[in-house]
Amino acid sequence: MIEVFKITHNIYDSEVSPNLKYYQKSNTRGNKYKLLNHTFHYDLRKYSFSARIVNIWNSLPNTVVDVDTVCLFKARLDKFWMHQLVEYDFTADLTGINLKKMPYKDRLMHLNLPTLKYRRLRGDMMEAFKITHNIYDSEVSPNLKYYQKSNTRGNKYKLLNHTFHYDLHKYSFSARIVNIWNSLPNTVVDVDTVCLFKARLDKFWMHQLVEYDFTADLTGISDRSVHDISIL
Repeated sequence: MIEVFKITHNIYDSEVSPNLKYYQKSNTRGNKYKLLNHTFHYDLRKYSFSARIVNIWNSLPNTVVDVDTVCLFKARLDKFWMHQLVEYDFTADLTGINLKKMPYKDRLMHLNLPTLKYRRLRGDMMEAFKITHNIYDSEVSPNLKYYQKSNTRGNKYKLLNHTFHYDLHKYSFSARIVNIWNSLPNTVVDVDTVCLFKARLDKFWMHQLVEYDFTADLTGISDRSVHDISIL
């Protein structure tokens, strides 16, 4: 796979590297460097380098192959293949090449690909972090109100919750993030950089079912915040 990465990313000289043909259609499953499969009559060609790597390479997601360096590709490939039996058992075969019959949740777990629901929740927390830590310009960012009392549960950037009559406001960004943000401890939110916040948030949410199951919800975010008595 490392050799294929070097060929597809033009690290090798194209004049001397094997000629790999790419699959032109973009609406099919597989990564953006998907290779074209061939049919061979003889095993001599069937087990050649340019033939045996096609199915395995095409099974890798974009998150693994669409990187800039060989070192990063190696790291992501090792993480993607971390549960492969063939790593320590020479009698085993590489699994996961055909994911069609696997349930949707298992496919996401195998590909290490979180659900869209989880990614939106994580993205909301990243935006809330940038706003509360003044990374965004305060004149153009959403106006979030902070809870002033310090003797209640929650982090030091605890937000004030509001009550709404209409769902239009209820599901807006400044309303839907409050309970989730307030459930995060200071060890997660009280950091200096976005990268460190993302790392600690991922560790804090590592056992959340919603990461790979879109029918699940975040747990541990019950409404402990004090509501604003004003009705908006």
